[in-house]
Amino acid sequence: MTTFHYHLSRPSVPPGRVTFTVINHSNATIDFRIDRFATPKLRPGGRFVLHARFAKRGSYTYFGLSR
Repeated sequence: MTTFHYHLSRPSVPPGRVTFTVINHSNATIDFRIDRFATPKLRPGGRFVLHARFAKRGSYTYFGLSR
């Protein structure tokens, strides 16, 4: 991710466990959120592996906050 852009390796996944490897390529501290799952604040160059479980098919909004 960068300050205002996220690149997902896949646009959709089946229900179940999903792993997000979040890497901060920006110059700001950022976190990533999807549904009720979130990373800690990631400093520039920081990385975090986020495990989420989605019980059913659907659309989920994701976003990040720059600090």
